[in-house]
Amino acid sequence: MKPLLKLIISLIYTLSPLLAFSQVDSTGVKRNAFEVQINYSKFISYLTNFEEKLEAGAGLLLFDHFRVSFNYGSAKIQPKKAFDNAIYKSEGNYFRLGIEYQGRLRPGFFLSIGVGYAQSEFNDHITTIINSNFFEEYIVDRQGIKANWYSIIAGSEMQLSRNLLLGWKFRLRFLESHDQQFPIDVYTVPGYGRAEDKSIPSVNLYAKYSIPF
Repeated sequence: MKPLLKLIISLIYTLSPLLAFSQVDSTGVKRNAFEVQINYSKFISYLTNFEEKLEAGAGLLLFDHFRVSFNYGSAKIQPKKAFDNAIYKSEGNYFRLGIEYQGRLRPGFFLSIGVGYAQSEFNDHITTIINSNFFEEYIVDRQGIKANWYSIIAGSEMQLSRNLLLGWKFRLRFLESHDQQFPIDVYTVPGYGRAEDKSIPSVNLYAKYSIPF
């Protein structure tokens, strides 16, 4: 069994007792809902001078406990010190699919655990900085690069009204693969992070509008 699969099974086994003791709706009705969300933590990236991100998503909550979600985002990353004497930038789109189990700890407060899959397609650009009259800048411009990764997900939501919720999601991401580039490999993957880091944690903050049916 792969180490990643063992880790996912261990996490679910550890956290599932917490959700097993979660409260049920006092009405006894299993709620279904269509959900739309905006990840507002991504807007904070516009306050930096090296990263810009936008992300939104939609999902289905079934029988008050099971959620299937889809998120789509775009990112432009220009790290300051990716390479010595060079400027690096990557830009592209990504999507995430998730399956979660949700439990109600108390009225208006929820916890969830799950797993996810994500994929990114992007371009990157490298320009060398040469302070010389004898040599020209070396430019690398690559398009259509792909990467994919898996995630372990844990999060919580707080219900502000019948339809509006605020929440956060913690993801421990594991890079499965990316299109390796030569002579200089990819430095950052939009939606994931540094390609040399095979596992990266992240936290997203979001506002959600839920439409029961």
